[in-house]
Amino acid sequence: MNYYYKEILRMDWGLGNPNKTAALIALLMIAVWAFSYFKKWGFWVSLTLFTGLGVCLIHTFSRGGILSLLVGVGILMWKTPRPWPKNRMIALIVSFGIMIGAAIWIQADERIAQGIAQEDRSITNRLLIWKYAPRMILDAPQGWGLGNSGKIFCDWYQPLDRQETYRTLVNSHLTWMAELGWIFSLCYVTIWISVLCFLFPRKGLESLKIPFALAVAFFISSTFNPVAENRWVSFIPMLGLLVGVFIRWRNHHWPHLREFRLVPLGLIVIASIIFILGKRINSIPFTLSPKKITVGSSSSSVWFIVKDLHSTHVPARQLRSAFASSSQVISFGVTTASEISQFKTPQTFIILQAPTQELEKFLESFPNSSQILWFSPNCDPDFALNHLKDLKKVHTFFWRIHSKPSLSVMENQNNFHFNSRLWRLFNTMASIFFIAEFHFSLR
Repeated sequence: MNYYYKEILRMDWGLGNPNKTAALIALLMIAVWAFSYFKKWGFWVSLTLFTGLGVCLIHTFSRGGILSLLVGVGILMWKTPRPWPKNRMIALIVSFGIMIGAAIWIQADERIAQGIAQEDRSITNRLLIWKYAPRMILDAPQGWGLGNSGKIFCDWYQPLDRQETYRTLVNSHLTWMAELGWIFSLCYVTIWISVLCFLFPRKGLESLKIPFALAVAFFISSTFNPVAENRWVSFIPMLGLLVGVFIRWRNHHWPHLREFRLVPLGLIVIASIIFILGKRINSIPFTLSPKKITVGSSSSSVWFIVKDLHSTHVPARQLRSAFASSSQVISFGVTTASEISQFKTPQTFIILQAPTQELEKFLESFPNSSQILWFSPNCDPDFALNHLKDLKKVHTFFWRIHSKPSLSVMENQNNFHFNSRLWRLFNTMASIFFIAEFHFSLR
């Protein structure tokens, strides 16, 4: 997939996303300064590669990549011994001038300035996602599952008036913390702070400036885009960490325990920030376990049965809409068929998806049901009804569209048709939950 800005192709080097390419280029631009340690000619090799890669970075139109580069280069300049030779200063100014000229030539400066002079949806969308990320982390101690964060946000947290879809939380750190749970998050934050403390270029270890700059630039790039999932982007800072270990080994300068005193403090600060920001978000009340979600009261007696908790067929947004707009207190749960046998008190089950291969065994899992609504079973109606005839509390709904639209509903073996007015209502709603909501109104 190609990305464009004002009909100008954004460079992606085959990575499929110019933001990932920008992160890779920014890391390479920092890493090439390792050549400057090789005699006098090393500086000019580094500068030439730095300038060429800089033009490529500009062509990605990625603001996150440029920001990570500026911070990384700032670290290098901070730890480079002074005074700097005049000819090298002039060469660096020319290098940055070439990059600025390239940005103006392809109008990348306009994109870089967006979000400051005017609203930019690329920025506001990120801020909206990140606003709910702490709440997502708090709501799921075990995590939402690897690869599910984007869908969970769109289903359960995204404002109902927004329709954008996301695969991740557009931030590698928040994505993994939300998907993998609290224990992983604590370990993840601890590792990051420890690595930064280990690589910090203290007096006598100024050569650690490149590994440290790589780690910081990688952290920043991963904050603005989910770039850490790309192995090529992650490889460079990992290599930098190995170089840092080698530098400490060569200098016989292993860190003292006091150098890591910021780890517990940083962990407490970050955990507190996530907790405070998460509690400030007024989302619908969740209770999450590995195979079920309860919305509203944790003792809900109404449960939606699905094959997969994160399936695209779960009508989460419709459920949220009904919960938010109801004048009465509505509580419900979403769970899988394997959890049904654990219910000890009578429940109302609304089956959205069910394992049709073992229908009889599946139906035996409802001994305590007060009522069952099975919407459009994925099997032959007659076959289903024959197996439901002994369950008096089962209501089976089949969605049928004929040449003249009508909705057929079969309750056990008694067939009847809704009148045209009700059909228009159901056709307009066009969602599973409104059938359930119609049922609630009759109770």
